[in-house]
Amino acid sequence: MAKAPDIDRLQQPPSLRLLPMTNTRVRHVKGADGRENVVVDHVGPCVRDKVGMHQATIYDLIKTSGFPAPIKVGRRSPWIEHEIDAWIAKLVAEHRESA
Repeated sequence: MAKAPDIDRLQQPPSLRLLPMTNTRVRHVKGADGRENVVVDHVGPCVRDKVGMHQATIYDLIKTSGFPAPIKVGRRSPWIEHEIDAWIAKLVAEHRESA
């Protein structure tokens, strides 16, 4: 039996924006000489840039300290941006309370 999606998590505000782990996209383009070239595009914001951490660290935080997990959308696994923003706000609030 397939697991039902977490409906509460998917019912987000109208400004829902999904973030990929990295902001690069690899394309294969034929050059004028007929040879295939690899082009790497840097597109939009991503989770790594937003939190300033390496990919492995982000996945460790998902397992250990409540960092929001990505959602599955087809073959991709993006994050919901406002969940990342809420996690950052929580860290800032905890830091200010302890200071």
